Amino acid sequence: MIVARGAAFLWSLACGLVLLAAAAPAAAQEARADGIAVEVTLDPPAAMLGEPVRLVIRVEHGADQVVAVGRVDQSLAVHLVEDVRVSEGEAAGGRAVSEHVYAVAAFSLGRVDLGEAVVRALRDDGSRTELRVALPSLTIEATTAEDDESLRPLKPQRDVGGAPLPWERVEVIAGALVAAGALLALLLAWRALRSLLTRRSLARAEGEREGRPLEESARSRLDALAGHGPPGEGAEVVDYYSEIASVVREYLEASGGFRATALTTSELEGRMVREGIDRWQARLIVGLLERCDRAVYARRHPDRESADHDLTLAYEIVELGRARAEAASGEAGPGEGAAAGDSGAAR
Repeated sequence: MIVARGAAFLWSLACGLVLLAAAAPAAAQEARADGIAVEVTLDPPAAMLGEPVRLVIRVEHGADQVVAVGRVDQSLAVHLVEDVRVSEGEAAGGRAVSEHVYAVAAFSLGRVDLGEAVVRALRDDGSRTELRVALPSLTIEATTAEDDESLRPLKPQRDVGGAPLPWERVEVIAGALVAAGALLALLLAWRALRSLLTRRSLARAEGEREGRPLEESARSRLDALAGHGPPGEGAEVVDYYSEIASVVREYLEASGGFRATALTTSELEGRMVREGIDRWQARLIVGLLERCDRAVYARRHPDRESADHDLTLAYEIVELGRARAEAASGEAGPGEGAAAGDSGAAR
């Protein structure tokens, strides 16, 4: 009877020790060299997928030594959740103790090798010591059986300390800058379009109110040229064609609502077509302006008959501009085309 009770007690004691061993952290890895004692523990030794595990590297060293632990390497299987946290204290015999604490997580099932840690020490006399300590292995346990295919709700995401705030992330900042740039571009484009429409509206309204004065002003300048007769040679030709080009460009700008005086002759044709002027009228105007450019800048002076013809053509352009304005406002009648064709002879 006594033997049976003793066997039962020993069996209970053995089971208790086994349970305590299973609940305790992993067996510590130890290493010693040149007065340095390193102990590494992993708590707990087994975890689930992605669950943080506490890794403690305890270094006991002499008071004349400065100790540093190299950064724990990361791999595809192990991720450093929390960086090193160091605490220092004193041990027996006047020695110093420092604890380096990490939090790591593994993302593959089974036994995961954490690698090794490098401990470096520097004495007051300049001598150095390096000690490599193997880290304990971590076991990642599966939470379901292999043949279990039932669906379960996901666990809530874990907040990790030290993560940047949402507005501090690079992708958020870049997205905000792109959005701000796009908004600014849209605002500038809207203001430019609004300004253009306003200028065109004002020019159209001004043309409707003062269409005849604009035409009369252009005609009066051309009448002044006609009063002097066809130019002779040299400076007279240059002044003559400069005035014709100025009258035509300024009249187009005032009646068409675009900067005809700021465009080159080659650019003007395409702009007039885009503004709704007939292509043959645009070519007629550009042809006259090209002859003016040749006379003014290239000093290629035409004869008197050609100069008189170009002045007549300038009258025609002014008359055609009035016809376009009336047609655009719905006031043009069926006889406008014939009136435009007879204006040159009526001059």
